[in-house]
Amino acid sequence: MPLSINFELSSSTVAQNSFIYLIGIINNPNNFSQNLSINISSDINFSAFYNETLSPGVNIYQIPIFLSNNVSIGEHQLIVYSNNNTYYLNFTVFQLNTTPIIEITKNGLE
Repeated sequence: MPLSINFELSSSTVAQNSFIYLIGIINNPNNFSQNLSINISSDINFSAFYNETLSPGVNIYQIPIFLSNNVSIGEHQLIVYSNNNTYYLNFTVFQLNTTPIIEITKNGLE
């Protein structure tokens, strides 16, 4: 029987300098192990290749992807190629606004 494969992202939006997770949920309905290759590419300078041995039943993978400050703000895409299928996963990167800390002392604002 064929594998049931689904890939999704942990969020559709992510801040620079944080992680987004690629989640793979793969069901092996057979009562024997199967090999599966997972090839990931993107426009954010991230790529990875995994060659997994899937045990019978549901196999769940969580792959962390760090988005540095160098990743541009806006729309991006992960492309996952596995089992002769291509999955296009879109997400938006935004800048995390940092508020400067202002201390008030006896001498006024610093």
